Amino acid sequence: MRAVSETISTIIIYSVLVALALFMSIYVLHSATSGVASTEYFYVRQLFQSSAQNIPEIVNPLSGGTYTISYPGIRMGIGWMSYGSITLVINNTVEYKLPCTAIYSKIDTAIITSRKIVYGVDELIVNDTRLMPRVVEYYHEGSTYIRLDTCRILLYKTRILRGNTTVYYVRVFFINITPIASFKEYGRIHTLRYYFSSTPRLMSFDNVMGLNIRFNQEGNITEVNYKDLGLEVPIYLDVIIYNLGVEMT
Repeated sequence: MRAVSETISTIIIYSVLVALALFMSIYVLHSATSGVASTEYFYVRQLFQSSAQNIPEIVNPLSGGTYTISYPGIRMGIGWMSYGSITLVINNTVEYKLPCTAIYSKIDTAIITSRKIVYGVDELIVNDTRLMPRVVEYYHEGSTYIRLDTCRILLYKTRILRGNTTVYYVRVFFINITPIASFKEYGRIHTLRYYFSSTPRLMSFDNVMGLNIRFNQEGNITEVNYKDLGLEVPIYLDVIIYNLGVEMT
């Protein structure tokens, strides 16, 4: 009986050791995999932030050029999404809709669990070209996303006296992201090339007696009128659209 008891004890100890070794192997593998995923994600996040910082220079007609980034894409794909729109309503009749497109990358694991602005601001109207791009990270349905968008406007206003009438000169700037190519899966090296794709488009409107700006971001609608902007009519309005090409290979 004692021999049988010792045999059972040995089997139990052996089973515990095997289970412990198996657990440790799984833990080490999971840790290594998570480490690779985190390293790649934060590297890509830095690349998106660097892209956002360079966009104002890329679309500058005087100094515009190209900016290229590449990364291994071991676990992260890259693509683009329709993010919303900005609609200018002039004199309550004329509407100009500016589409908002975002570049994004994702990884199918929970690197982060809450939304955070990596670069830029959430404001819809800004007064500095450096704040036109925005990079946001967020978690959605089991995946972590990093997204770059330009869905806001830069607005400058000047008040002058013309005869006995005070008028406002307003310039509205918008960066239109135009992606080339569809979503690219992970498992290969990706290259993104940002470039100044065409001459800025200019639209001018004189004696504007009504101006509303409607922002649609992922279904969330915000509308601002000229009074909210501290303006009075008549308004002389220029709308300048910069085209930012993004080639994904």
